[in-house]
Amino acid sequence: MAGVFPGCNSIDEFWTMLQEGRSGIATLSDDELRDCVSAELLANTRYVRRMGRLTCGVDLFDHTFFGVTSREASLTDPQHRLLLEIVYRACEDAAVNLRSPDETIACFIAASD
Repeated sequence: MAGVFPGCNSIDEFWTMLQEGRSGIATLSDDELRDCVSAELLANTRYVRRMGRLTCGVDLFDHTFFGVTSREASLTDPQHRLLLEIVYRACEDAAVNLRSPDETIACFIAASD
């Protein structure tokens, strides 16, 4: 099992956060919003989405490990790149041999935008 959640990068960190009664959601600063929201959207008076959590490390994707070119990786949605990493971690956690042609697995994914 593996996962990334607001404010934590693993299910262990998520569990600790829950036990401590902390939230991973925070108010984004204007600088953080400018980095990930278009100026047009920010200027819209109806735009109210100011809570969230930025995912760290999406720029650290190891494209060669996943067999894609640097260009393909740069064109891939950051959420997709993160998904590949999380699925790999889940397989590691389950001791799945990804190099075995006889290995059969199922993957259940949930995401929210």
